[in-house]
Amino acid sequence: MEHSEMSAVLATARLRLRALRPDDAAAIAAGIGDCEVARWLPQLPWPYALKDAEDFMRDPVSIGAWLIEISGEVAGVVHIGLTGELGYWLARAFHGCGYMTEAAEALVARHFANGGGDLISGYLLGNGPSCNVLTKLGFANTHLERRHARPLNAEVEIQRMALSAEDWAARQAGVIRTARLVLRPLRPSDARAIAEGIGDWEVIRWLILPPWPYVLADAEWFIGDPVSDGARVIEIAGQAAGIVSISADNDLGYWLARPFHGLGYMTEAAGALVAQHFAQGGGPLTSGYLLGNGPSCNVLTKLGFSNTFVERSHARPLTAEVDVQRMGLSAEDFRRAPPWEARSARLTFRSMQPRDTDALHALHSDWAVVRQLGTWPWPPERDFAATRAQPFGGDGFVWGVFLDGGLVGTFGLTDGIVGYSLAQAQWGKGLGTELAMLALDHGFKNFQCDQVTASVWDDNAASLALLHRAGFREVGRSVEMSKARRVAAGLVHLGLSRAEWLARPKAGNS
Repeated sequence: MEHSEMSAVLATARLRLRALRPDDAAAIAAGIGDCEVARWLPQLPWPYALKDAEDFMRDPVSIGAWLIEISGEVAGVVHIGLTGELGYWLARAFHGCGYMTEAAEALVARHFANGGGDLISGYLLGNGPSCNVLTKLGFANTHLERRHARPLNAEVEIQRMALSAEDWAARQAGVIRTARLVLRPLRPSDARAIAEGIGDWEVIRWLILPPWPYVLADAEWFIGDPVSDGARVIEIAGQAAGIVSISADNDLGYWLARPFHGLGYMTEAAGALVAQHFAQGGGPLTSGYLLGNGPSCNVLTKLGFSNTFVERSHARPLTAEVDVQRMGLSAEDFRRAPPWEARSARLTFRSMQPRDTDALHALHSDWAVVRQLGTWPWPPERDFAATRAQPFGGDGFVWGVFLDGGLVGTFGLTDGIVGYSLAQAQWGKGLGTELAMLALDHGFKNFQCDQVTASVWDDNAASLALLHRAGFREVGRSVEMSKARRVAAGLVHLGLSRAEWLARPKAGNS
């Protein structure tokens, strides 16, 4: 591993891991100086003072240490030392949110990706959260070790654990990661979370097969039964929140615990599993939902499923016959569906949703943005924004463009016509080129358009330059009425063919 003065940065969905700096000493001392943190770290001096943190950073023992930043705050340290031992601590304010698993997983993944050897670690007996972190990473128990804990001034027992590169590779083969989620194979320790999730009436009433009431023994049976072989646990911030599965006969099933409803998690999870299925050459999928279950209908529709027939089934939780809308999905239909998510180096893209209305209205309440658009009104109208904050159902796609979770723009390719907007605060940073390159690539790969066109007001030099960088060429000019400006203005018309896009220089993608 590198010395702690390394310049690399590791970024995860919520965290930033970076090198230790001398000015971190005070925050490190404050974090470890909390007895509820230090009591689980047997090697530390106690009390832990500023000088101890400064000495640690000067000592060779700090080689391989990374500082954990959460929203710019110093939250802890994760460390793989020269002996291959994984160690970590997290300030008490950040406990219970899955941050430590996220940080340690990023570092362990980097260690093995760089050819690092087997790892060891351990936790004081009684430290359940630390046990959970290591278990989730795949560490297995090796032996108990007796050691003197300096903060406790007492002898303690430490459960020693190990993780081989081979076990890590095998484990990762069954894991899918998205922007917010981890999908992984089931573990026996998931039984309680599964029982509690399905055991909620508002969840199980929409399922066909589970018994009611649903208890811990039912979850344990499910985990041990071959029927669960195609299932993945949906982890949100380290918490088991639901299950998504594709059965041996290619049927997609899923459920999500009630606290996580309404946030798009199920579409994100199912989309990731379906994408992997088709990427691996899997055949057409089937699925279905009980009539009346609008959220489940929305999930399947967003993924590209279409109705096939209505089936009468017996629902065990309801002890009644119910109507189930059956649906089907081919690989081609999935590719053509509006993507549940796409990502570039800095941006995230997804289909617009009604919950984006206020952010979309705010974006298009800036005159500098709206004056360059063709169809948006001025003064801004929230009701108009609401009509655009919807999944697009025509030929093509319309994406919201997000930076650090906030809406900063839009991009659409509809009926072969390109249109986009970008918040004024993001101009001049290369984000427009970044979003255009990814979106155009998606369009040409997934839609049967031999040519796309775009129209730009002739005083919009930045947008004209962006389109020229993407490979567009001017094909004509006209004078048109601008809805926002309420005057006639010069319009430049540009075109880009599929052949031109595919033949563009490699540098055009940078």
